[in-house]
Amino acid sequence: MQLLKQEQNSAKLKVYFSAMDLYFHKQEDDFNASMSLLSIFHLELHENFRYYESVFEPFYRRKENGMIPLQGFFHFCKLMNLAQSAEELMSFFQLSLHEIDGMNVPVDDTLNIKGGMNYAQFLSALLRIAYIKADQSGDNSNQAYKNSLDAMFQNSKIDI
Repeated sequence: MQLLKQEQNSAKLKVYFSAMDLYFHKQEDDFNASMSLLSIFHLELHENFRYYESVFEPFYRRKENGMIPLQGFFHFCKLMNLAQSAEELMSFFQLSLHEIDGMNVPVDDTLNIKGGMNYAQFLSALLRIAYIKADQSGDNSNQAYKNSLDAMFQNSKIDI
């Protein structure tokens, strides 16, 4: 059942993966881990993204141009226990946000939808947080990134 879900969601994710700069993956196994885990949780992630998108007045009217403000992403990260404090989350952003195509740093207005992120940027930010957490864990194995991704989504409160 899980394999079928992954296959169906992988096709949907390819559109977003093609819009993302995935050069930050250090090895092919890391890309495979990203694709595998995101395909398992794609529907839940997308539902969360759509929820945060619906809470704020859109700037762009076309559905495919949907964006969420950074405040929505911050709240999502808090629910997912990706950071223990606002300072820790902001340190992730200082390390990785400037590398996400289209994101402007420093962040001066987290409620401005134009300064927010689209779904591809949302996924990219999650993957970059996994790399940061892998680096911080001190685990220097080839499995560090996969372990970090697994820990992010294990026991997560992702179901909206």
